[in-house]
Amino acid sequence: MKGGYFGFGNYIYYEVENFANELNYELRNNAVATDRGCLSLSDQAVKVLREQARLIRKTAQVMECIDKFFAGDCEEDTFLERIQQLNPPIVEGK
Repeated sequence: MKGGYFGFGNYIYYEVENFANELNYELRNNAVATDRGCLSLSDQAVKVLREQARLIRKTAQVMECIDKFFAGDCEEDTFLERIQQLNPPIVEGK
């Protein structure tokens, strides 16, 4: 596997995934230490931030899939299948 087509070969999707991981790490205690003290988060804020972390992680997965496709690590049909798995079609009424 080559990958690294975008971002000067630096696998930039790892940085995006690391952001999501760090966010989840900070949310585990429901209080985030900042240089100004401790930021207390409401349950609603934690819920919203966890959902954003999930979306950020999914974005990293899509970025990796695209990067590997452009790098020639997979054929178009494999790429399209992976993208469809990451983004299943929305079924009306569900």
